[in-house]
Amino acid sequence: LLRSLAVLSPGAAAPPPPVLAANRFLVDAVVDGSPRLEAPPRRGVTESVVWTLELFARLEQRERLRAAGSRRSGDLAT
Repeated sequence: LLRSLAVLSPGAAAPPPPVLAANRFLVDAVVDGSPRLEAPPRRGVTESVVWTLELFARLEQRERLRAAGSRRSGDLAT
């Protein structure tokens, strides 16, 4: 788990490799021709873990509600 968290940490990202000379014209065309859009804010490791835990809690609650609903509809059928 710690190794996974270390990979997610912002300091672990490697700088991008340099652009190959044969591809430079493509990069220049994109940089010159498109407006700069702001990147969405990145979540930190803690926020990502909290978001993931909350996601699974919501999924589990949804599954419990679905199971309770199917039990109730089964009771009405008998």
